[in-house]
Amino acid sequence: MATIRRLSSAACVLLLTIALLSGCWGIGGQAIIDWVDFLKLNGISYSHYWNAVLMDPAKIGVKIGEVAFQVADNVHNPGYKTKDGDAAFLAKGTDVFAVEGYSDHSVVAVKDPKAFNGYRLYANDQKMQELSVSLEPAEQTVKRAGIYKEYSDDKPIAEMQSGSASFFVSLLKRSEDRESYTPNQTNGDPKMYRFVIDTGKSIGYSNVIQDDGVSFYWQDRNVKLLPSEFAYYLAEPRRAVFKVGDIEFTLPRSNLTVATGEQIKQDGSTNNITVLARDGKTERYLFPAEAYDNLLKRVQLENPGSGESKTILYWASRPTPVNDGRAIAFESNKNAVLSKKQAFSIHLVNADGTGEKVLVDGAKYGYAVLLDSVGSRLVAESEDRSVLDIDVVTGDIRKHEVNGHLDALSKDGRYVLYRGMDSEVLVGSKLWIINLETGQKTAAGDVPQSYIYNKGIK
Repeated sequence: MATIRRLSSAACVLLLTIALLSGCWGIGGQAIIDWVDFLKLNGISYSHYWNAVLMDPAKIGVKIGEVAFQVADNVHNPGYKTKDGDAAFLAKGTDVFAVEGYSDHSVVAVKDPKAFNGYRLYANDQKMQELSVSLEPAEQTVKRAGIYKEYSDDKPIAEMQSGSASFFVSLLKRSEDRESYTPNQTNGDPKMYRFVIDTGKSIGYSNVIQDDGVSFYWQDRNVKLLPSEFAYYLAEPRRAVFKVGDIEFTLPRSNLTVATGEQIKQDGSTNNITVLARDGKTERYLFPAEAYDNLLKRVQLENPGSGESKTILYWASRPTPVNDGRAIAFESNKNAVLSKKQAFSIHLVNADGTGEKVLVDGAKYGYAVLLDSVGSRLVAESEDRSVLDIDVVTGDIRKHEVNGHLDALSKDGRYVLYRGMDSEVLVGSKLWIINLETGQKTAAGDVPQSYIYNKGIK
């Protein structure tokens, strides 16, 4: 099992130097040389700086030269002296471009379809040292941040701007330094993700985060274990993103998989529930579209209204898989939208769209907001700030008065994390936990700075 160890800056330089100058003997007496990704052009020696990425292709300037000779696979003499126009891995004829903001050509770029925004960046030795500091942005300077699947420049998994991006950087800075770390390999090789940070300049900072199923970690001079709340950005089903003592809480409604293996689509729609096939290529509506259309026409005819008095139909909001995905719970006002009260209720429907029924009657409990579900337990917050503990199989509902804003359900479904209310409309700064089995409430201290559930981070 591989162990990741910290390397000092001096050791890294030494390894690079050895890699550039030395080799071993291969078949037929030819030396196999381990080249670093270097480029020599116009009297300047460059190295590929993989932490630096181009933020905007429009920042690419004029062509300043091209590669004359690719040394890898063509040079087998360890004593070879590199010359102007040489590159380790760039093919002969590769164009080299200037980058806006670096008129001294201390940073240059070459086209690379696999690189972020299509260009690979090279920097001279002095600029490499400067970038190693300047590409560690402080929270107040970051403009945007994104997380991507490694080796993919597709749409980011998570994208943050301004304050949300700053919070992401603060999370990176709260990583725990380790001299070494042995990844868990129970489920094979770790998953790989890449993050990119934009400070508004031509060049941004990028690094790789690995997930071994136990911890998220990255490396910058040494190994860094990320706080557990990083799982929020990836939103894997029932992944713990916050801990209070020994209790692990998860991102509400992060598990959207139904028993068939299909996924509930998160598109913000409230007029139906869309279910995606396992392969993500096809989708289906859970309810007949004409049923919504017909009721909407009645609402517009009988209760037209305008402005704040306008009647809005919410056919299905916050769809949440329950009972191990065999059914779906959702909020709806469709049964009362034409009445004076217009109450919201929680409905339950089988994953195939059959057997719909009202689970929590809005006329009795007020507007109940779905929180999360584990197994047959569904938790919601009632209009009077109580916890509704619902058994979706029996239909039994237990009500716990807490006068709080519900934040999360524990991974095992036994505890609810909430913040007490300071007033009728003001959420307080004190954390509480209620045991749904016993009804016991426990004070859990002040809301910490790293508290994930009151951050608009995504």
